[in-house]
Amino acid sequence: TFRDHGVEQCIAQNISRHRFDIRSTSGSTGEPFRFPRDRKYIKLEVLTCGRIWRDYGFDENSRILFIHAIPKENIYPRRLYLNGLDLYDDAKAAVMIKRILEFRAEIIESFPAFHLELCRRLREFEPVPKKPLFKVAISSAETLRDTDRNFIEETLGCRVFNRYAI
Repeated sequence: TFRDHGVEQCIAQNISRHRFDIRSTSGSTGEPFRFPRDRKYIKLEVLTCGRIWRDYGFDENSRILFIHAIPKENIYPRRLYLNGLDLYDDAKAAVMIKRILEFRAEIIESFPAFHLELCRRLREFEPVPKKPLFKVAISSAETLRDTDRNFIEETLGCRVFNRYAI
């Protein structure tokens, strides 16, 4: 836990203390805002997200899958960041789904469009994946329509929650 070992254990050891990378907002309210982040920022992000996951009943050891248009580098243990645009390419989508199934995440977080495309692909995938695929799905950036939420919940075999920001 954080209390026992501190947040340092949540950041891969090969990440330099002097490293910066660029983070970006989605641009949903205009031009995307880009800003540098360092190890201190990453610690804060881990702690903030950790609080959110605990509210959903998970902890820092939970395996989480993120599917976004501009995925982060896979620097955190027990986290997998994938490019959602790969879902729109048949060959890349098949590889991506195999990777998702092998990772066995407890939580998936993505935008509604990527959730829907992933579910469409999963329904075509052979062999059909065993449900539930995740314990919970988080949909961010926009509110899901009831029909879309039902399709995602039915396909993934878990509840879907909306979240905006952080």
